Amino acid sequence: MIKAVALDRDGTLIEHVPYLSDIKDIQILPTVIDALLLLNEQNIDLFIVTNQSGIGRGFFDLDDYLKVESYLTRLFEGYGISFKKVYYCPYHPEHGIGEYKVDSDDRKPKPGMLLKLMSEFQFNPTEIVMVGDNNVDIQAAQNANIQSVLVTTGYGSQFKDDRELAPNYVADTLLDAVKHFILL
Repeated sequence: MIKAVALDRDGTLIEHVPYLSDIKDIQILPTVIDALLLLNEQNIDLFIVTNQSGIGRGFFDLDDYLKVESYLTRLFEGYGISFKKVYYCPYHPEHGIGEYKVDSDDRKPKPGMLLKLMSEFQFNPTEIVMVGDNNVDIQAAQNANIQSVLVTTGYGSQFKDDRELAPNYVADTLLDAVKHFILL
């Protein structure tokens, strides 16, 4: 039984904006609110797990990221939706600058953020599913030994026919994922 859903942010919850650093650019994707409300009704914990190399690349600073995260949290709370925790990885192994040039276990497709989530909140792998729009989301889930859903929003349509990727489910929207996979 699923007790938690780890969600990628850009392209899964909100429109993908490369290196998002301004709250004016945030747009919640269609069906996301309905999907998250359904999960809330079932007392399923929600988490965000997001790569944010724009910090490490110097495109914006940590304060800019935290302003976006805070705004996004308040925006969803306005709909009655809350996230237990947001995990983010500011590092990049090649393009990071200074202290951010790190080959971090947290950077998807590595499973570090998911493993931390499971450890911190005491979930076993059968109780959590990762939902994302990118191959790295699915690979991170596989590397953490948890189920995965590829949504074809954001970059997802580029990966939906990749037979090697092999997510547990491919969904047109987050609502499709919730109704036809997570809550079954």
